[in-house]
Amino acid sequence: SVLKTISALKFLEHDGYVILSESVFLPSRLMFTVGHEDVYRFQIENKAYDNIIKTILRSHGGAFDGFVKINEADLAKKTGFSYKEIVSFLNKLQSIELLTYIQQTDQPQLQFVRARVDMEHFDVDVKYLELRKEILLKQINAVVAYASSNICRSIQLLNYFDETNATKCGVCDVCLAERRTVNEVQLNDEIDFEIISLLQHQPLILDDLVINIKNGSENERVDAIRELLDAGKIKTDGKKYYI
Repeated sequence: SVLKTISALKFLEHDGYVILSESVFLPSRLMFTVGHEDVYRFQIENKAYDNIIKTILRSHGGAFDGFVKINEADLAKKTGFSYKEIVSFLNKLQSIELLTYIQQTDQPQLQFVRARVDMEHFDVDVKYLELRKEILLKQINAVVAYASSNICRSIQLLNYFDETNATKCGVCDVCLAERRTVNEVQLNDEIDFEIISLLQHQPLILDDLVINIKNGSENERVDAIRELLDAGKIKTDGKKYYI
């Protein structure tokens, strides 16, 4: 996957095998991959390329030693060719392996900075790998704890960043659930109080008792009556409820 590839490249960069560059503008570059004599022979045999090769050599003397920055528009102006023709010429010279041509880009780049090695000589920083695994495991555990905890989300996040004096936010799912629980307990207490108060005045049949309770839904009232009955706080003779 893309993420695994990027992660692997980051490890290779840490160990000094490659360099990853961010999205920055890089101008066009070229480098001759053959010697002076081969280039001169090619110029004699291919007159159409003589002008552009001479212009490159005059403007960029170090092109045999390494990559040099070029400007296709500037080469076009000096040679009399169009921009597209210059690009076409350079691509052709690259295809016949006379030079290497890299066009300008603003995309991330990958550069090898060490010679290629086989697997027997491929060394990685094992301690660094273990450290990254440990950090990743801690991050995963933190996410799991965050998702499964009944502590305010805001407090958890701030605690993760060592801020220990945070207060409950009151708007996260944990706080809202806690508020609902508190409200439910309060509602149940109010219904219980009403039931006891009504029955202290007189015994009532179930329908009358339920109708006279002001708080809660019908189901919540019936559930409260059943719980009080199970707890022995109220009684029934099969018809009426009483204390």
